[in-house]
Amino acid sequence: GGEEPVEPPAEPDPVQDGAEPARLLALDALPADNAALTDALTAAGANGFVYPIRDNTGRVFYESPTAADKAAVAAEGGNDAISRLCAGADRAVARFNCFHDSYYAFIHMQEAAICQKTTYVWYDNHSYHWLDPSKEQARMYVTGLAVECASLGFNELLLEELCYPTSGKLEKIDYSGNTMGKTEALVLFLTELRAALEPYGT
Repeated sequence: GGEEPVEPPAEPDPVQDGAEPARLLALDALPADNAALTDALTAAGANGFVYPIRDNTGRVFYESPTAADKAAVAAEGGNDAISRLCAGADRAVARFNCFHDSYYAFIHMQEAAICQKTTYVWYDNHSYHWLDPSKEQARMYVTGLAVECASLGFNELLLEELCYPTSGKLEKIDYSGNTMGKTEALVLFLTELRAALEPYGT
């Protein structure tokens, strides 16, 4: 009976150890090499970094065979440089915007975008377009990009704008053809995304 009080306190330690490494340095640009990354992390007292890999226009900042035309902006040194930097940090986190996308949405209005009642792609206050999570092609496209990010070596994806638009002329949007509700569509996307990323441990 004396062993029982001893065992429970031993269990929280690994959880605390696992949570503690979240000392992340936000990067706007990738360092030139691993030595520069190590110097930057040491100076910041960090052991990992956060890097914006996909922004709110739909651009991705790596070489991507999946990204829409003109949406891929390769990092200096290419994908190999990104992979080396990811491997050189305890934690590499990619900021990944999900559905705010002006490139793919414009090319694939009916198949993937949030559209107006005129059937033309809808645009928000910044004249940016959005993908519709209820449309399979939109989910497949975003998931494909996420898998590419995982394959580069990012341990974690920080999902941004995992939502439908909430500002702009929302009354012009036509959701009448959607076969599922917004919550259902977002849950389905997350379910598909988790399954796709599972082999990478991301």
